Amino acid sequence: MVNIVKQRVQVKYGTTGETETKNYDLFMKFLRDKGWLNPTEFINAGISKGVVLEIGHGPGYTGLEWLKHTKDTYLKALEVSREMIEIAKKNVNEYPGLEKRIEHIHGNAEKIPFEDDTFDGVFSNGELHEWPNPVAVFNEINRVLKPGGKYFIRAHKRNVNPLFLILQKIAMFKLPREVKKDYFSINRAAYTFEELRKILEKTDLTNWHINEEKIRFIIYGEKTIT
Repeated sequence: MVNIVKQRVQVKYGTTGETETKNYDLFMKFLRDKGWLNPTEFINAGISKGVVLEIGHGPGYTGLEWLKHTKDTYLKALEVSREMIEIAKKNVNEYPGLEKRIEHIHGNAEKIPFEDDTFDGVFSNGELHEWPNPVAVFNEINRVLKPGGKYFIRAHKRNVNPLFLILQKIAMFKLPREVKKDYFSINRAAYTFEELRKILEKTDLTNWHINEEKIRFIIYGEKTIT
């Protein structure tokens, strides 16, 4: 089967509106309950201690799962959508004891509201395709990381083999139609490997890597110690 890569389309930055935010919360809860938000990748990449920043926390499950699986850690969760922040704050109630280890912050990832060299790690899950200026966001990640700090970005992939999309749809058959529609529209806004490489080459990051997987990319590395 020939996989024709369609032209990328831009989507809005941040999830807003009652229906859209509700659908996103339902979808991410589905992923969590399936075990697909397991934070082992973040932890194995060295993001397992200290104060960590999550960019684009959405309904919050990714960061909460990370907190649950780490000790003596603290999470600053950055989100551009105030509506998603309210949902994420409510979802903390599903994780007793973690409320003192997380702070939700409204802000734009292109201008992260923290000083230089603040964080031991930075992670983001499935948000890169929304960033209007990804070069600016990666530069901000580099700025706020401490020297030697790690970053780990899960990103959607535009040129997914159609067979894998079919398998995904089968796995998600119990989800409402509108939820699945929102998810699969993301692919058109995602990047290809070559597009990501060109973006990263323009950033201040000097020690980055891209792993291409079946349905996503992993971008990871650490801030250079000078």
